[in-house]
Amino acid sequence: MTPKMAVISCGRWDFGKPAKKKEKPKKLTTFAFGHPRRSTIDMLVLAIPGEREQATKQVVFDAVHKKPPYAEFRKPTTAKRIYATAWDGTIEIHGELDRHYQVRPSNN
Repeated sequence: MTPKMAVISCGRWDFGKPAKKKEKPKKLTTFAFGHPRRSTIDMLVLAIPGEREQATKQVVFDAVHKKPPYAEFRKPTTAKRIYATAWDGTIEIHGELDRHYQVRPSNN
């Protein structure tokens, strides 16, 4: 099976991010868990054959820590069909009976 796209539901990348650098992230949030992880996105980039209509700048986490700095992240750009609520906001997928799909990210 070869996926044509990937959709990741994880909330905004900065949900739970502390207002000040020395504060701890809020528990049970996207920022506290470090989602999505770069290792996952790297794997998907290799597996997804097609590209999005427009390349997007993503925020992916390398690691999370219990002490400052609480998170290590990067902001790479990719054109692959990888959609995530972290950088696309709400994602709507409309499908037709002929197996044609249209993805509409809101970027909110």
